[in-house]
This record gives sequence, structure tokens and C-alpha cells, in this order.
Amino acid sequence: PDYFDVIKQPMDLGTIIKELEKGRTKGWHTIKYKTPGDVLKDVALVWHNCFTYNVEDAVIRGMCRKCQTVFEREWARAGLSMADLNEAKRKGQWMEDDDDDEDDYDVQ
Repeated sequence: PDYFDVIKQPMDLGTIIKELEKGRTKGWHTIKYKTPGDVLKDVALVWHNCFTYNVEDAVIRGMCRKCQTVFEREWARAGLSMADLNEAKRKGQWMEDDDDDEDDYDVQ
């Protein structure tokens, strides 16, 4: 299937980074993200889209799980609200790891 037939709200990490860079250089008032939770919603959408579009055993899903793990670690390390992250998980907006390590990659 065509990606845009399946995914109705496309989002990617590059778009998120560009928006944050714009805020850093032109002023935070110029971007759509007003809170860390707003950023988290778009990041969750990246994970959701990856898991929705790609088949169960696709290599990209394992890569996505690892990126998600690193993101969670760095989110916490930056001192950002774990409440936002936990709320996204509670609402089912955050894709949980299936604990099947066969498709995971070593990401430092």
C-alpha cells in the first residue's frame, strides 16, 4: 500500500528537529511546540506511524524500538517531565516494546 493511504498524519524526527531549531534560532514563540508535551506528541506519532505502516517482522520496527528506548533515556536525562511520557503511554499514544529482542539493535 501507499504510505499516505495508510498514514493520515505523517511525522518524522527531521521535521521535529527543524521545528525545534527554528525555535532556538528565531524564538520559541515562533514554533508550534509550546510545551515538552507538545514535542512528545509528535515523537509518539513517529513511533505510531512506524509500527502502523511496517509489517510485524520488518527490520525498521526493531530500529524504531531502539530509537524509542534511546529517546526515553535522553528525555529523562534532560530532566523533562516523565509525567508527559507516562501520560502518553497510558493513553496508548506511545508504542510499547514487545520485549522480543530478535529484531532489536545495539544502540548506544
